[in-house]
Amino acid sequence: MTTPTDDPNPSTGALEEPADAPSGEKRVGWFKRTKRAWLGKMVSNLVGENPPPAGNVGQESDSAAPSPASIRNEIEESGLFGGISNRIKRTADQYLQQKMDEIEARIDRKLNEIDARLSEWRDREIANRIRILKITLWVSVIVAVVSLIYAWVKDYVLTT
Repeated sequence: MTTPTDDPNPSTGALEEPADAPSGEKRVGWFKRTKRAWLGKMVSNLVGENPPPAGNVGQESDSAAPSPASIRNEIEESGLFGGISNRIKRTADQYLQQKMDEIEARIDRKLNEIDARLSEWRDREIANRIRILKITLWVSVIVAVVSLIYAWVKDYVLTT
């Protein structure tokens, strides 16, 4: 059942579509979505991506990171170039994060080596200073003993 629209210009003769029929925009959107789904399926078959196993759909993993979306779903959501660029971007981010973690581990290892070397150097320096203090103490004791002997000799031996 078609009725004229509330068009201010009734001479166009446009008729209103039934409420249950998809509108033109919905049909275009459905067509784009279907085209993207088909394109995503073709690309995922081309790159050999396997769909996720059906057993893991309802289960949540212990890791905080979300599971990566398939290339098919990404293309369906963002289009061919958007889906591929998002996948490349995410892969590059993961690679960079991995390399940054490796660099951080190397830096930590080097800092630990430097700390060990400095500790060893500090311990040797403290041991040398203690040895110098011991030598100084012994020399002071020897000078004091020589001074006492000199004073005794001067007072008791030379005066008689």
